[in-house]
Amino acid sequence: FFDRLARAERFRPEMSEPELFRNLIRTNVRGVASGVEPFTHIASVLSSGNLNTAALSLFFALHVMDGSNHSILALDDPIQSVDDVHVSQLAILLRGLMTQIGRQIIVAVHDRDLFDYLALELAPTEEGKTLITIELQRTSPESDVTVVHQRKAWAPSFRFGT
Repeated sequence: FFDRLARAERFRPEMSEPELFRNLIRTNVRGVASGVEPFTHIASVLSSGNLNTAALSLFFALHVMDGSNHSILALDDPIQSVDDVHVSQLAILLRGLMTQIGRQIIVAVHDRDLFDYLALELAPTEEGKTLITIELQRTSPESDVTVVHQRKAWAPSFRFGT
């Protein structure tokens, strides 16, 4: 997942071998790249955005590998310190998780532009699919919160032969 989200990154995260220490299993995430010794502390070779991407990658891998029937994936502000290219890659990955492995995805974001972008990128592209957007709006810090929701169902934008 990390390679899909951070294509140009030289270093990638790798879990070290688990070790037993005082009856506790411990492991570490290190930074690896070809031709260099692994960095024990991955934060020394990755930006904060790529550290967040590494954490997301681990989360996605654990979610996909989980053999249970979990069908919902919930993410709270998954793009902290991430640039626009990584946001685009995340949207592509989320669409793949939705369509290829049948996950319902809930994404909470704090930025209106990101909300609009993800609503566009994750819009339904086939019959029977829907996207529900829920927005909490407040006109001032003292005002009550208004909940605005919208259901977008797939609909062809044009028809052939008419």
